[in-house]
Amino acid sequence: MCELYAVNSKDEIDIRPNCDLFYRHSVDHPDGWGLSFWQRNAAIVYRSPLKALDDTKYCAYLQEALWCTSALVHIRLATVGIMSSVNCHPFRQADLSGRIWTFMHNGTAFQDKMLEPYKPLRRGDTDSEAVFYFILDAVNQAIRDKGRPLTQSERIPVIEERITHLVQGNKMNLIFFDTEQMYVHTNMKGTLFYAQEGSTCSFMTAPVNDSQPWRQLPLNRLLVYKNGIRIHEGEDHKQEFFEEMGAPYIDALLAKIGKK
Repeated sequence: MCELYAVNSKDEIDIRPNCDLFYRHSVDHPDGWGLSFWQRNAAIVYRSPLKALDDTKYCAYLQEALWCTSALVHIRLATVGIMSSVNCHPFRQADLSGRIWTFMHNGTAFQDKMLEPYKPLRRGDTDSEAVFYFILDAVNQAIRDKGRPLTQSERIPVIEERITHLVQGNKMNLIFFDTEQMYVHTNMKGTLFYAQEGSTCSFMTAPVNDSQPWRQLPLNRLLVYKNGIRIHEGEDHKQEFFEEMGAPYIDALLAKIGKK
């Protein structure tokens, strides 16, 4: 599985200290790393199939303080897909209005028939990328229906509707950003945490900094953040995922790729 780290803040903060701690986990997640951050009204994205601590690009990006208002940070342990930058998160794509979305996922789509139409659109071969396009397709359809870009509030129910489909039998730890709002979701206890500190909110699948006030993220609902503050908490969809639910699919996958 992958690990996720994200930040959403009103003011620019230095994410390097937590990145340094987070990327140490690449020893056990060696199949790629990614980093996207919002700085001076530009989304900067870098992805690499190398282990973070062995990558000279990683050293170049994080040799000094890295100040930003929002960031998505990822390390990969591959279960599906070859080791390639196209399979590394965060993924980046513009919607029909030109809005840039960046997206990362921790989990597996065990029930993935709904994703089949989106798999040919992928640049890589991960389910996570298909999940991204599944969500973005609904955003684009809403833009077509209205004949204009969606407002901040209009984007939320579109995404909530898609998530209610995605969670049916699937583990869905999702963090994505649309240049204005950050969307966060988990449906498995103990796999995604948050730390609220003033107008800055941080998220991690496995907290690395004991000095921050980490708490379990509310389960089974979409949470939306803007300028570091939670502005929306959706209703409980009651589709909590438990590890044993995925065991038969994981065993079959490991057998298929020769690891069991």
